[in-house]
Amino acid sequence: GAFGNVKGSGTVYAYTKDNTAKFQLEMSSSSGWSNGPPSNFEITARDANFNIKDLDFRGGIVAGILDTFEKGMRNFVEGQLQNVAESELSSLGTDFIISSAQ
Repeated sequence: GAFGNVKGSGTVYAYTKDNTAKFQLEMSSSSGWSNGPPSNFEITARDANFNIKDLDFRGGIVAGILDTFEKGMRNFVEGQLQNVAESELSSLGTDFIISSAQ
């Protein structure tokens, strides 16, 4: 490649602003609401939005190379964060609510 066999290690710091996460929860009770608390929970909508304002790469020559492409990498990193957050809102949110209701 253009940079040869460049290896290294380092750290990246992501600075964000105005992030949001929200979900919609539907609850139902198979025995009727008057006979007890809801027994079924489902996350029916979820949305996470990350706004990365700066990626700060630290750690030598590799960090310097990555820092050159930092602005172009923001959208990719934001998309990956959104995918993970939405997945976690689905599974962990449901698990937490179910365990809290028991």
